[in-house]
This record gives sequence, structure tokens and C-alpha cells, in this order.
Amino acid sequence: MTFPSIADGAALRSVLGWLHDAGFPHVHHRVLSIAPLTGLAQARRRWLCVATRTPTPTFAWPTPLPLSRRRVLADVLLPTPKLLHCPHIHALADRPPLTRRTPRLYQRAYRRRNTQHSRIYDEFGLAPTVSTTSAVYVWHDGTQARLLQVRELARLQGLPDNFVLPEGRVVATRLIGNAVPPALIRALLL
Repeated sequence: MTFPSIADGAALRSVLGWLHDAGFPHVHHRVLSIAPLTGLAQARRRWLCVATRTPTPTFAWPTPLPLSRRRVLADVLLPTPKLLHCPHIHALADRPPLTRRTPRLYQRAYRRRNTQHSRIYDEFGLAPTVSTTSAVYVWHDGTQARLLQVRELARLQGLPDNFVLPEGRVVATRLIGNAVPPALIRALLL
């Protein structure tokens, strides 16, 4: 999502120049939040670019879906979670309760700005962007934390349950994190 501002826009100007030189002079681009456009339950902001050889007077960026058609993280969770051992809950004033097992998730937050990999997410909100190294933790019943399974990460990307995933969490997570959500392509084409 920061692509347009890299080197004060020099990277963006280069890509637009390459597209023009390749015969795609009509370019529409912007940074969009994927969740409102697709209904997916992840807070994914991306730079999108649509380039054509001929003018497309009918092209328009998709409009956000109504709230009733948007999903939350709870909608993609499987009924059999892998819960982390959480025997003692310690409440903090400005953060969700932490457990003995989960304080390490917040350790990086004290050294530098909090990143998506050091947070525990509410199941009735949005998940972070699914990336190639996703380790998404979710509060379960308000007292226990759980790690999203590979199938749940695939659901966050909008992949159907019958989509065949490779063996191994690392390989499957990399595949899912690099994928373009199918719902985004549908939204851009309609």
C-alpha cells in the first residue's frame, strides 16, 4: 500500500512509464481497502492498477459492499480451534487480557511500533493482512488465544474449502499470503 510513495513517487512513475511504453497508455490506479470491496474479513490495503490499451469510458472503481454483506473474523473460524494454554489471565487497562502463554506476542511492541504479528485480534473484527509469514492470533471466548489454522487463512483470502492446499504450514501460508483474493478480481471485473 505504500508503493505510490516509495522514493517520493519515483517507483510509481517508473511503473506507469513502463506500462505506457508497453502499449497501455490508459491507467487507473489507487490504494484501496479490500474488505469493503470484497466483504473479506481482512484489513488488507493494496495499491491496485488497471491498465488498458484502449480508453475504457465505462471503467469505475467498485463501490463498497453494504455492511450486511461484509464478513468478520468469526465467519472464517473452524469449529475446532487449536487453543493456546492459558491458565492465568492478566488484565491490562489499555489492551486485551494477556495470558502466561501470550505475553511474548507483545514483547516487540515495547521495543518498537506494534506490528500485526504481535497482536491478538478480536473475533468480531477484521484480521490483519494475510502475508507470507502470517501468524494470526485470535481471542477465543474472551479468555483464551488461538492461532489461525491454514484453512482459516485460506478462508480469509476468499479461497473455497475445497481448494487444495500444499502440505506444511510454512509452504501453505506462503502460497495463501502471495495469492490475490478471487473476490477482488470479481469486484474489479463487474
